[in-house]
Amino acid sequence: MAVYSMTGYANAAHEASANSAEKATSVTAEARSVNGRFLDLALRLPDELRGLEPALRELLTTTFRRGKIELRMATTREAENQLPRPTTDQLQGLRQQQT
Repeated sequence: MAVYSMTGYANAAHEASANSAEKATSVTAEARSVNGRFLDLALRLPDELRGLEPALRELLTTTFRRGKIELRMATTREAENQLPRPTTDQLQGLRQQQT
């Protein structure tokens, strides 16, 4: 496959959980690249993914020879995305207080 441009952008998201009892965690990745004479890597990772940095750097270094490549990753837990839902008992208690 011929490469016509070194400029590019990509993003992806994946949702995973260790088991059904755990809240799902979503991981998003965003990559940008621009033409450059030398390989310049910039990784922006959250604390929970810092352990992956050496492996990611090795993967990017073996995949790309030159260019400025920026990789950003973020994690979000399901609980952070949603407000807690009231229980039926809580709603009935509110109804009784209002009447």
